[in-house]
Amino acid sequence: MRQKDLRRMIMEELGRIREEKHFAGLEVSALDDAGEEVVRMTWAREPSAEVAEQTLLAQLDNPTVKRLMVHKGEDWVEANLRALADDARVDYPEEESRFSPEQEEQDDRLANPDLYRDEDELEEKKKPFPDLTGDGKVTQADILKGRGVELDEED
Repeated sequence: MRQKDLRRMIMEELGRIREEKHFAGLEVSALDDAGEEVVRMTWAREPSAEVAEQTLLAQLDNPTVKRLMVHKGEDWVEANLRALADDARVDYPEEESRFSPEQEEQDDRLANPDLYRDEDELEEKKKPFPDLTGDGKVTQADILKGRGVELDEED
């Protein structure tokens, strides 16, 4: 058996194991007294339970952190991190938005910039490029002239 075939078989088996476990990711925030996020930890691949537990418990030992909020992977935490699953300092929000309202508005602005522009700004944007050469058409020569390039006069 060639090494390439062996590697493919191993990767297929790992993929099957991941699918069986249905690990969809783990996302946990450490929150301060005011409920503000101090740090957000995200695992795209399944971590070892020991490493995840030590990481999250270390966050709870941090004096600025008062509780943890599990945004994604609640089932995985309950199944693999017994010490945290029953800890009163660990919350599991229901129907919580992924980001703060300010972050969501900023994302909307980036996704739909025309919805957040002023009317004047939109009108300015709709104006056609001026005919700077005076030939009656907007051409590349007009654009170059607008950029400050000196053009040779052709007859």
